[in-house]
Amino acid sequence: MNKIKPLVFLLFILPSLKIWSAPPIDIQADQLIAHQKEGIATYSGNVIVKQGDFYLYGDRLEVYIKNQKLKKIIAYGTPASFKKLDEETKKWTHGRAHIITYEPHPTKVIQLQKQAKITKATGESLASEYIQYEVDSEVLNASGSKQQRVHVILPTQEEE
Repeated sequence: MNKIKPLVFLLFILPSLKIWSAPPIDIQADQLIAHQKEGIATYSGNVIVKQGDFYLYGDRLEVYIKNQKLKKIIAYGTPASFKKLDEETKKWTHGRAHIITYEPHPTKVIQLQKQAKITKATGESLASEYIQYEVDSEVLNASGSKQQRVHVILPTQEEE
């Protein structure tokens, strides 16, 4: 019974961890393997993560926890993808990459690697091999490769 308690604790604590001081994280998958001592939980098979108006989809998801605090989430897919509803415009921003990483500390950072792309509902888009976004400071960094240069699309607006 003592061996089951840590697993049950991990299963209940994972959904309650907060990313952006928002609602609990809701994770669904076909399979879960949790390594208690290492603080790693691996979800696989049609993984869906929901937190408020943020959704993350992937083939596999790794959640890293240390001292009962979220350290990192990594989603893998061909591609993994996310969508986030903008509270002001009520429109979706979409992103995709083969690897999507979120690290809340010391600063909230989202990294998209391998064929990364972010598209806003306004038509603006950014594609490159690597995109890093610092959430609090709103700093965006993108770098390309020989196979995929940084590509930005800025839609024009007609004058009224």
